[in-house]
Amino acid sequence: MKNYYSIDIGGTYTKIAYLDEDGQILQLKKIKTASPSADAFYDKVTAFLTHKAYGIGICAPGIFRNDGMILSASSGNASLLYQTNPILELQKRTGLAASLLNDAKACGLCEFYRGAAKGKKRAAVYVIGTGIGGCLIDENGIHTGANGFSGEFSYMPIYHQGAIAQLGNEASMTGLLRYYQSLGHPEVDDTHIITRRYFQKEADAQKAIDHWLEAITMQLITIHSVYDPQIICIGGAISAQAWVIEALRERYRQMTRSFISPTLPDQTIITACAYQGEANLIGAFLHMRKESEETA
Repeated sequence: MKNYYSIDIGGTYTKIAYLDEDGQILQLKKIKTASPSADAFYDKVTAFLTHKAYGIGICAPGIFRNDGMILSASSGNASLLYQTNPILELQKRTGLAASLLNDAKACGLCEFYRGAAKGKKRAAVYVIGTGIGGCLIDENGIHTGANGFSGEFSYMPIYHQGAIAQLGNEASMTGLLRYYQSLGHPEVDDTHIITRRYFQKEADAQKAIDHWLEAITMQLITIHSVYDPQIICIGGAISAQAWVIEALRERYRQMTRSFISPTLPDQTIITACAYQGEANLIGAFLHMRKESEETA
């Protein structure tokens, strides 16, 4: 049996999973990404890779060169890996084959082949976190684009307060927090406080949540108009909240009906990702397994 490692590098935490050849997680570790340097981070991760494995599937935020070099600085502590090559760094420390995939694309791979989009021919995955991640995928695989930029939904432009801004800055969890703080709550540093106050009918919390949901819906409509997927899977920790998914479904229906056509609202499914915290790990594993099979 060929077992694998899968590593999901995040801005705050990094998950390290040991999986069997079918993708069942046998062991799972969660460590802090924060490290004194990139070398120290790779050394820390390698210390957990003690079992026999056939390869390592890695996913991380950002845009990568084909050989694995990270070309964009990402959010949180994962930014320390900017202009390093996780594939080469882990290969030289372990001697194992490795592959690298953007974290949102890993999520998309998992959902398309095993999760909420299984059986669909054309899907999008929209991941809400510190920033906004995304993936466009169909029967032929992930759309990476000419420069690996496809799915970087954060950079959709919006005309905001007299200037061109990134729509992802409004739709992310960071955007929700920043907007609520701007309403006179600079001391609030946790979005859970905002959602709690939202259900308590606080006016500012309701205004902030409405603004946030509208920004997300605008991105979903843009994805629809450009790519027209059968399904859009919503990921990120917030997607586990059923009220968020239902609110987005309703806003999506209303905006599609009024903005595009009254005959289209129910043609694209809006749903939560089936694999929540494990989607990135399983997607990175699937990517690694496919690459190892192709080179065998």
